Amino acid sequence: MKTVDFIAQPAHRTTLDAIESIAKTADLASLDTVAAYITSSGVHDLLQKVDAVLGEN
Repeated sequence: MKTVDFIAQPAHRTTLDAIESIAKTADLASLDTVAAYITSSGVHDLLQKVDAVLGEN
C-alpha cells in the first residue's frame, strides 16, 4: 500500500510529524522523502525519529 502525505505552510504539524505518522504504518517497506532543503540538524532529527519508530516494532 502506498501512503502519501504533505505539509502545506503554515501548518500546525511539522514534516517530522508527517514522517513519523507514515513510519508507524505496520506494513512499512520503504520510506522516500523529498525536501526543498534540509539542515544537518534536521537530518539528525529525522534519523532519530525514524529510528525510534522502527525500534518499536
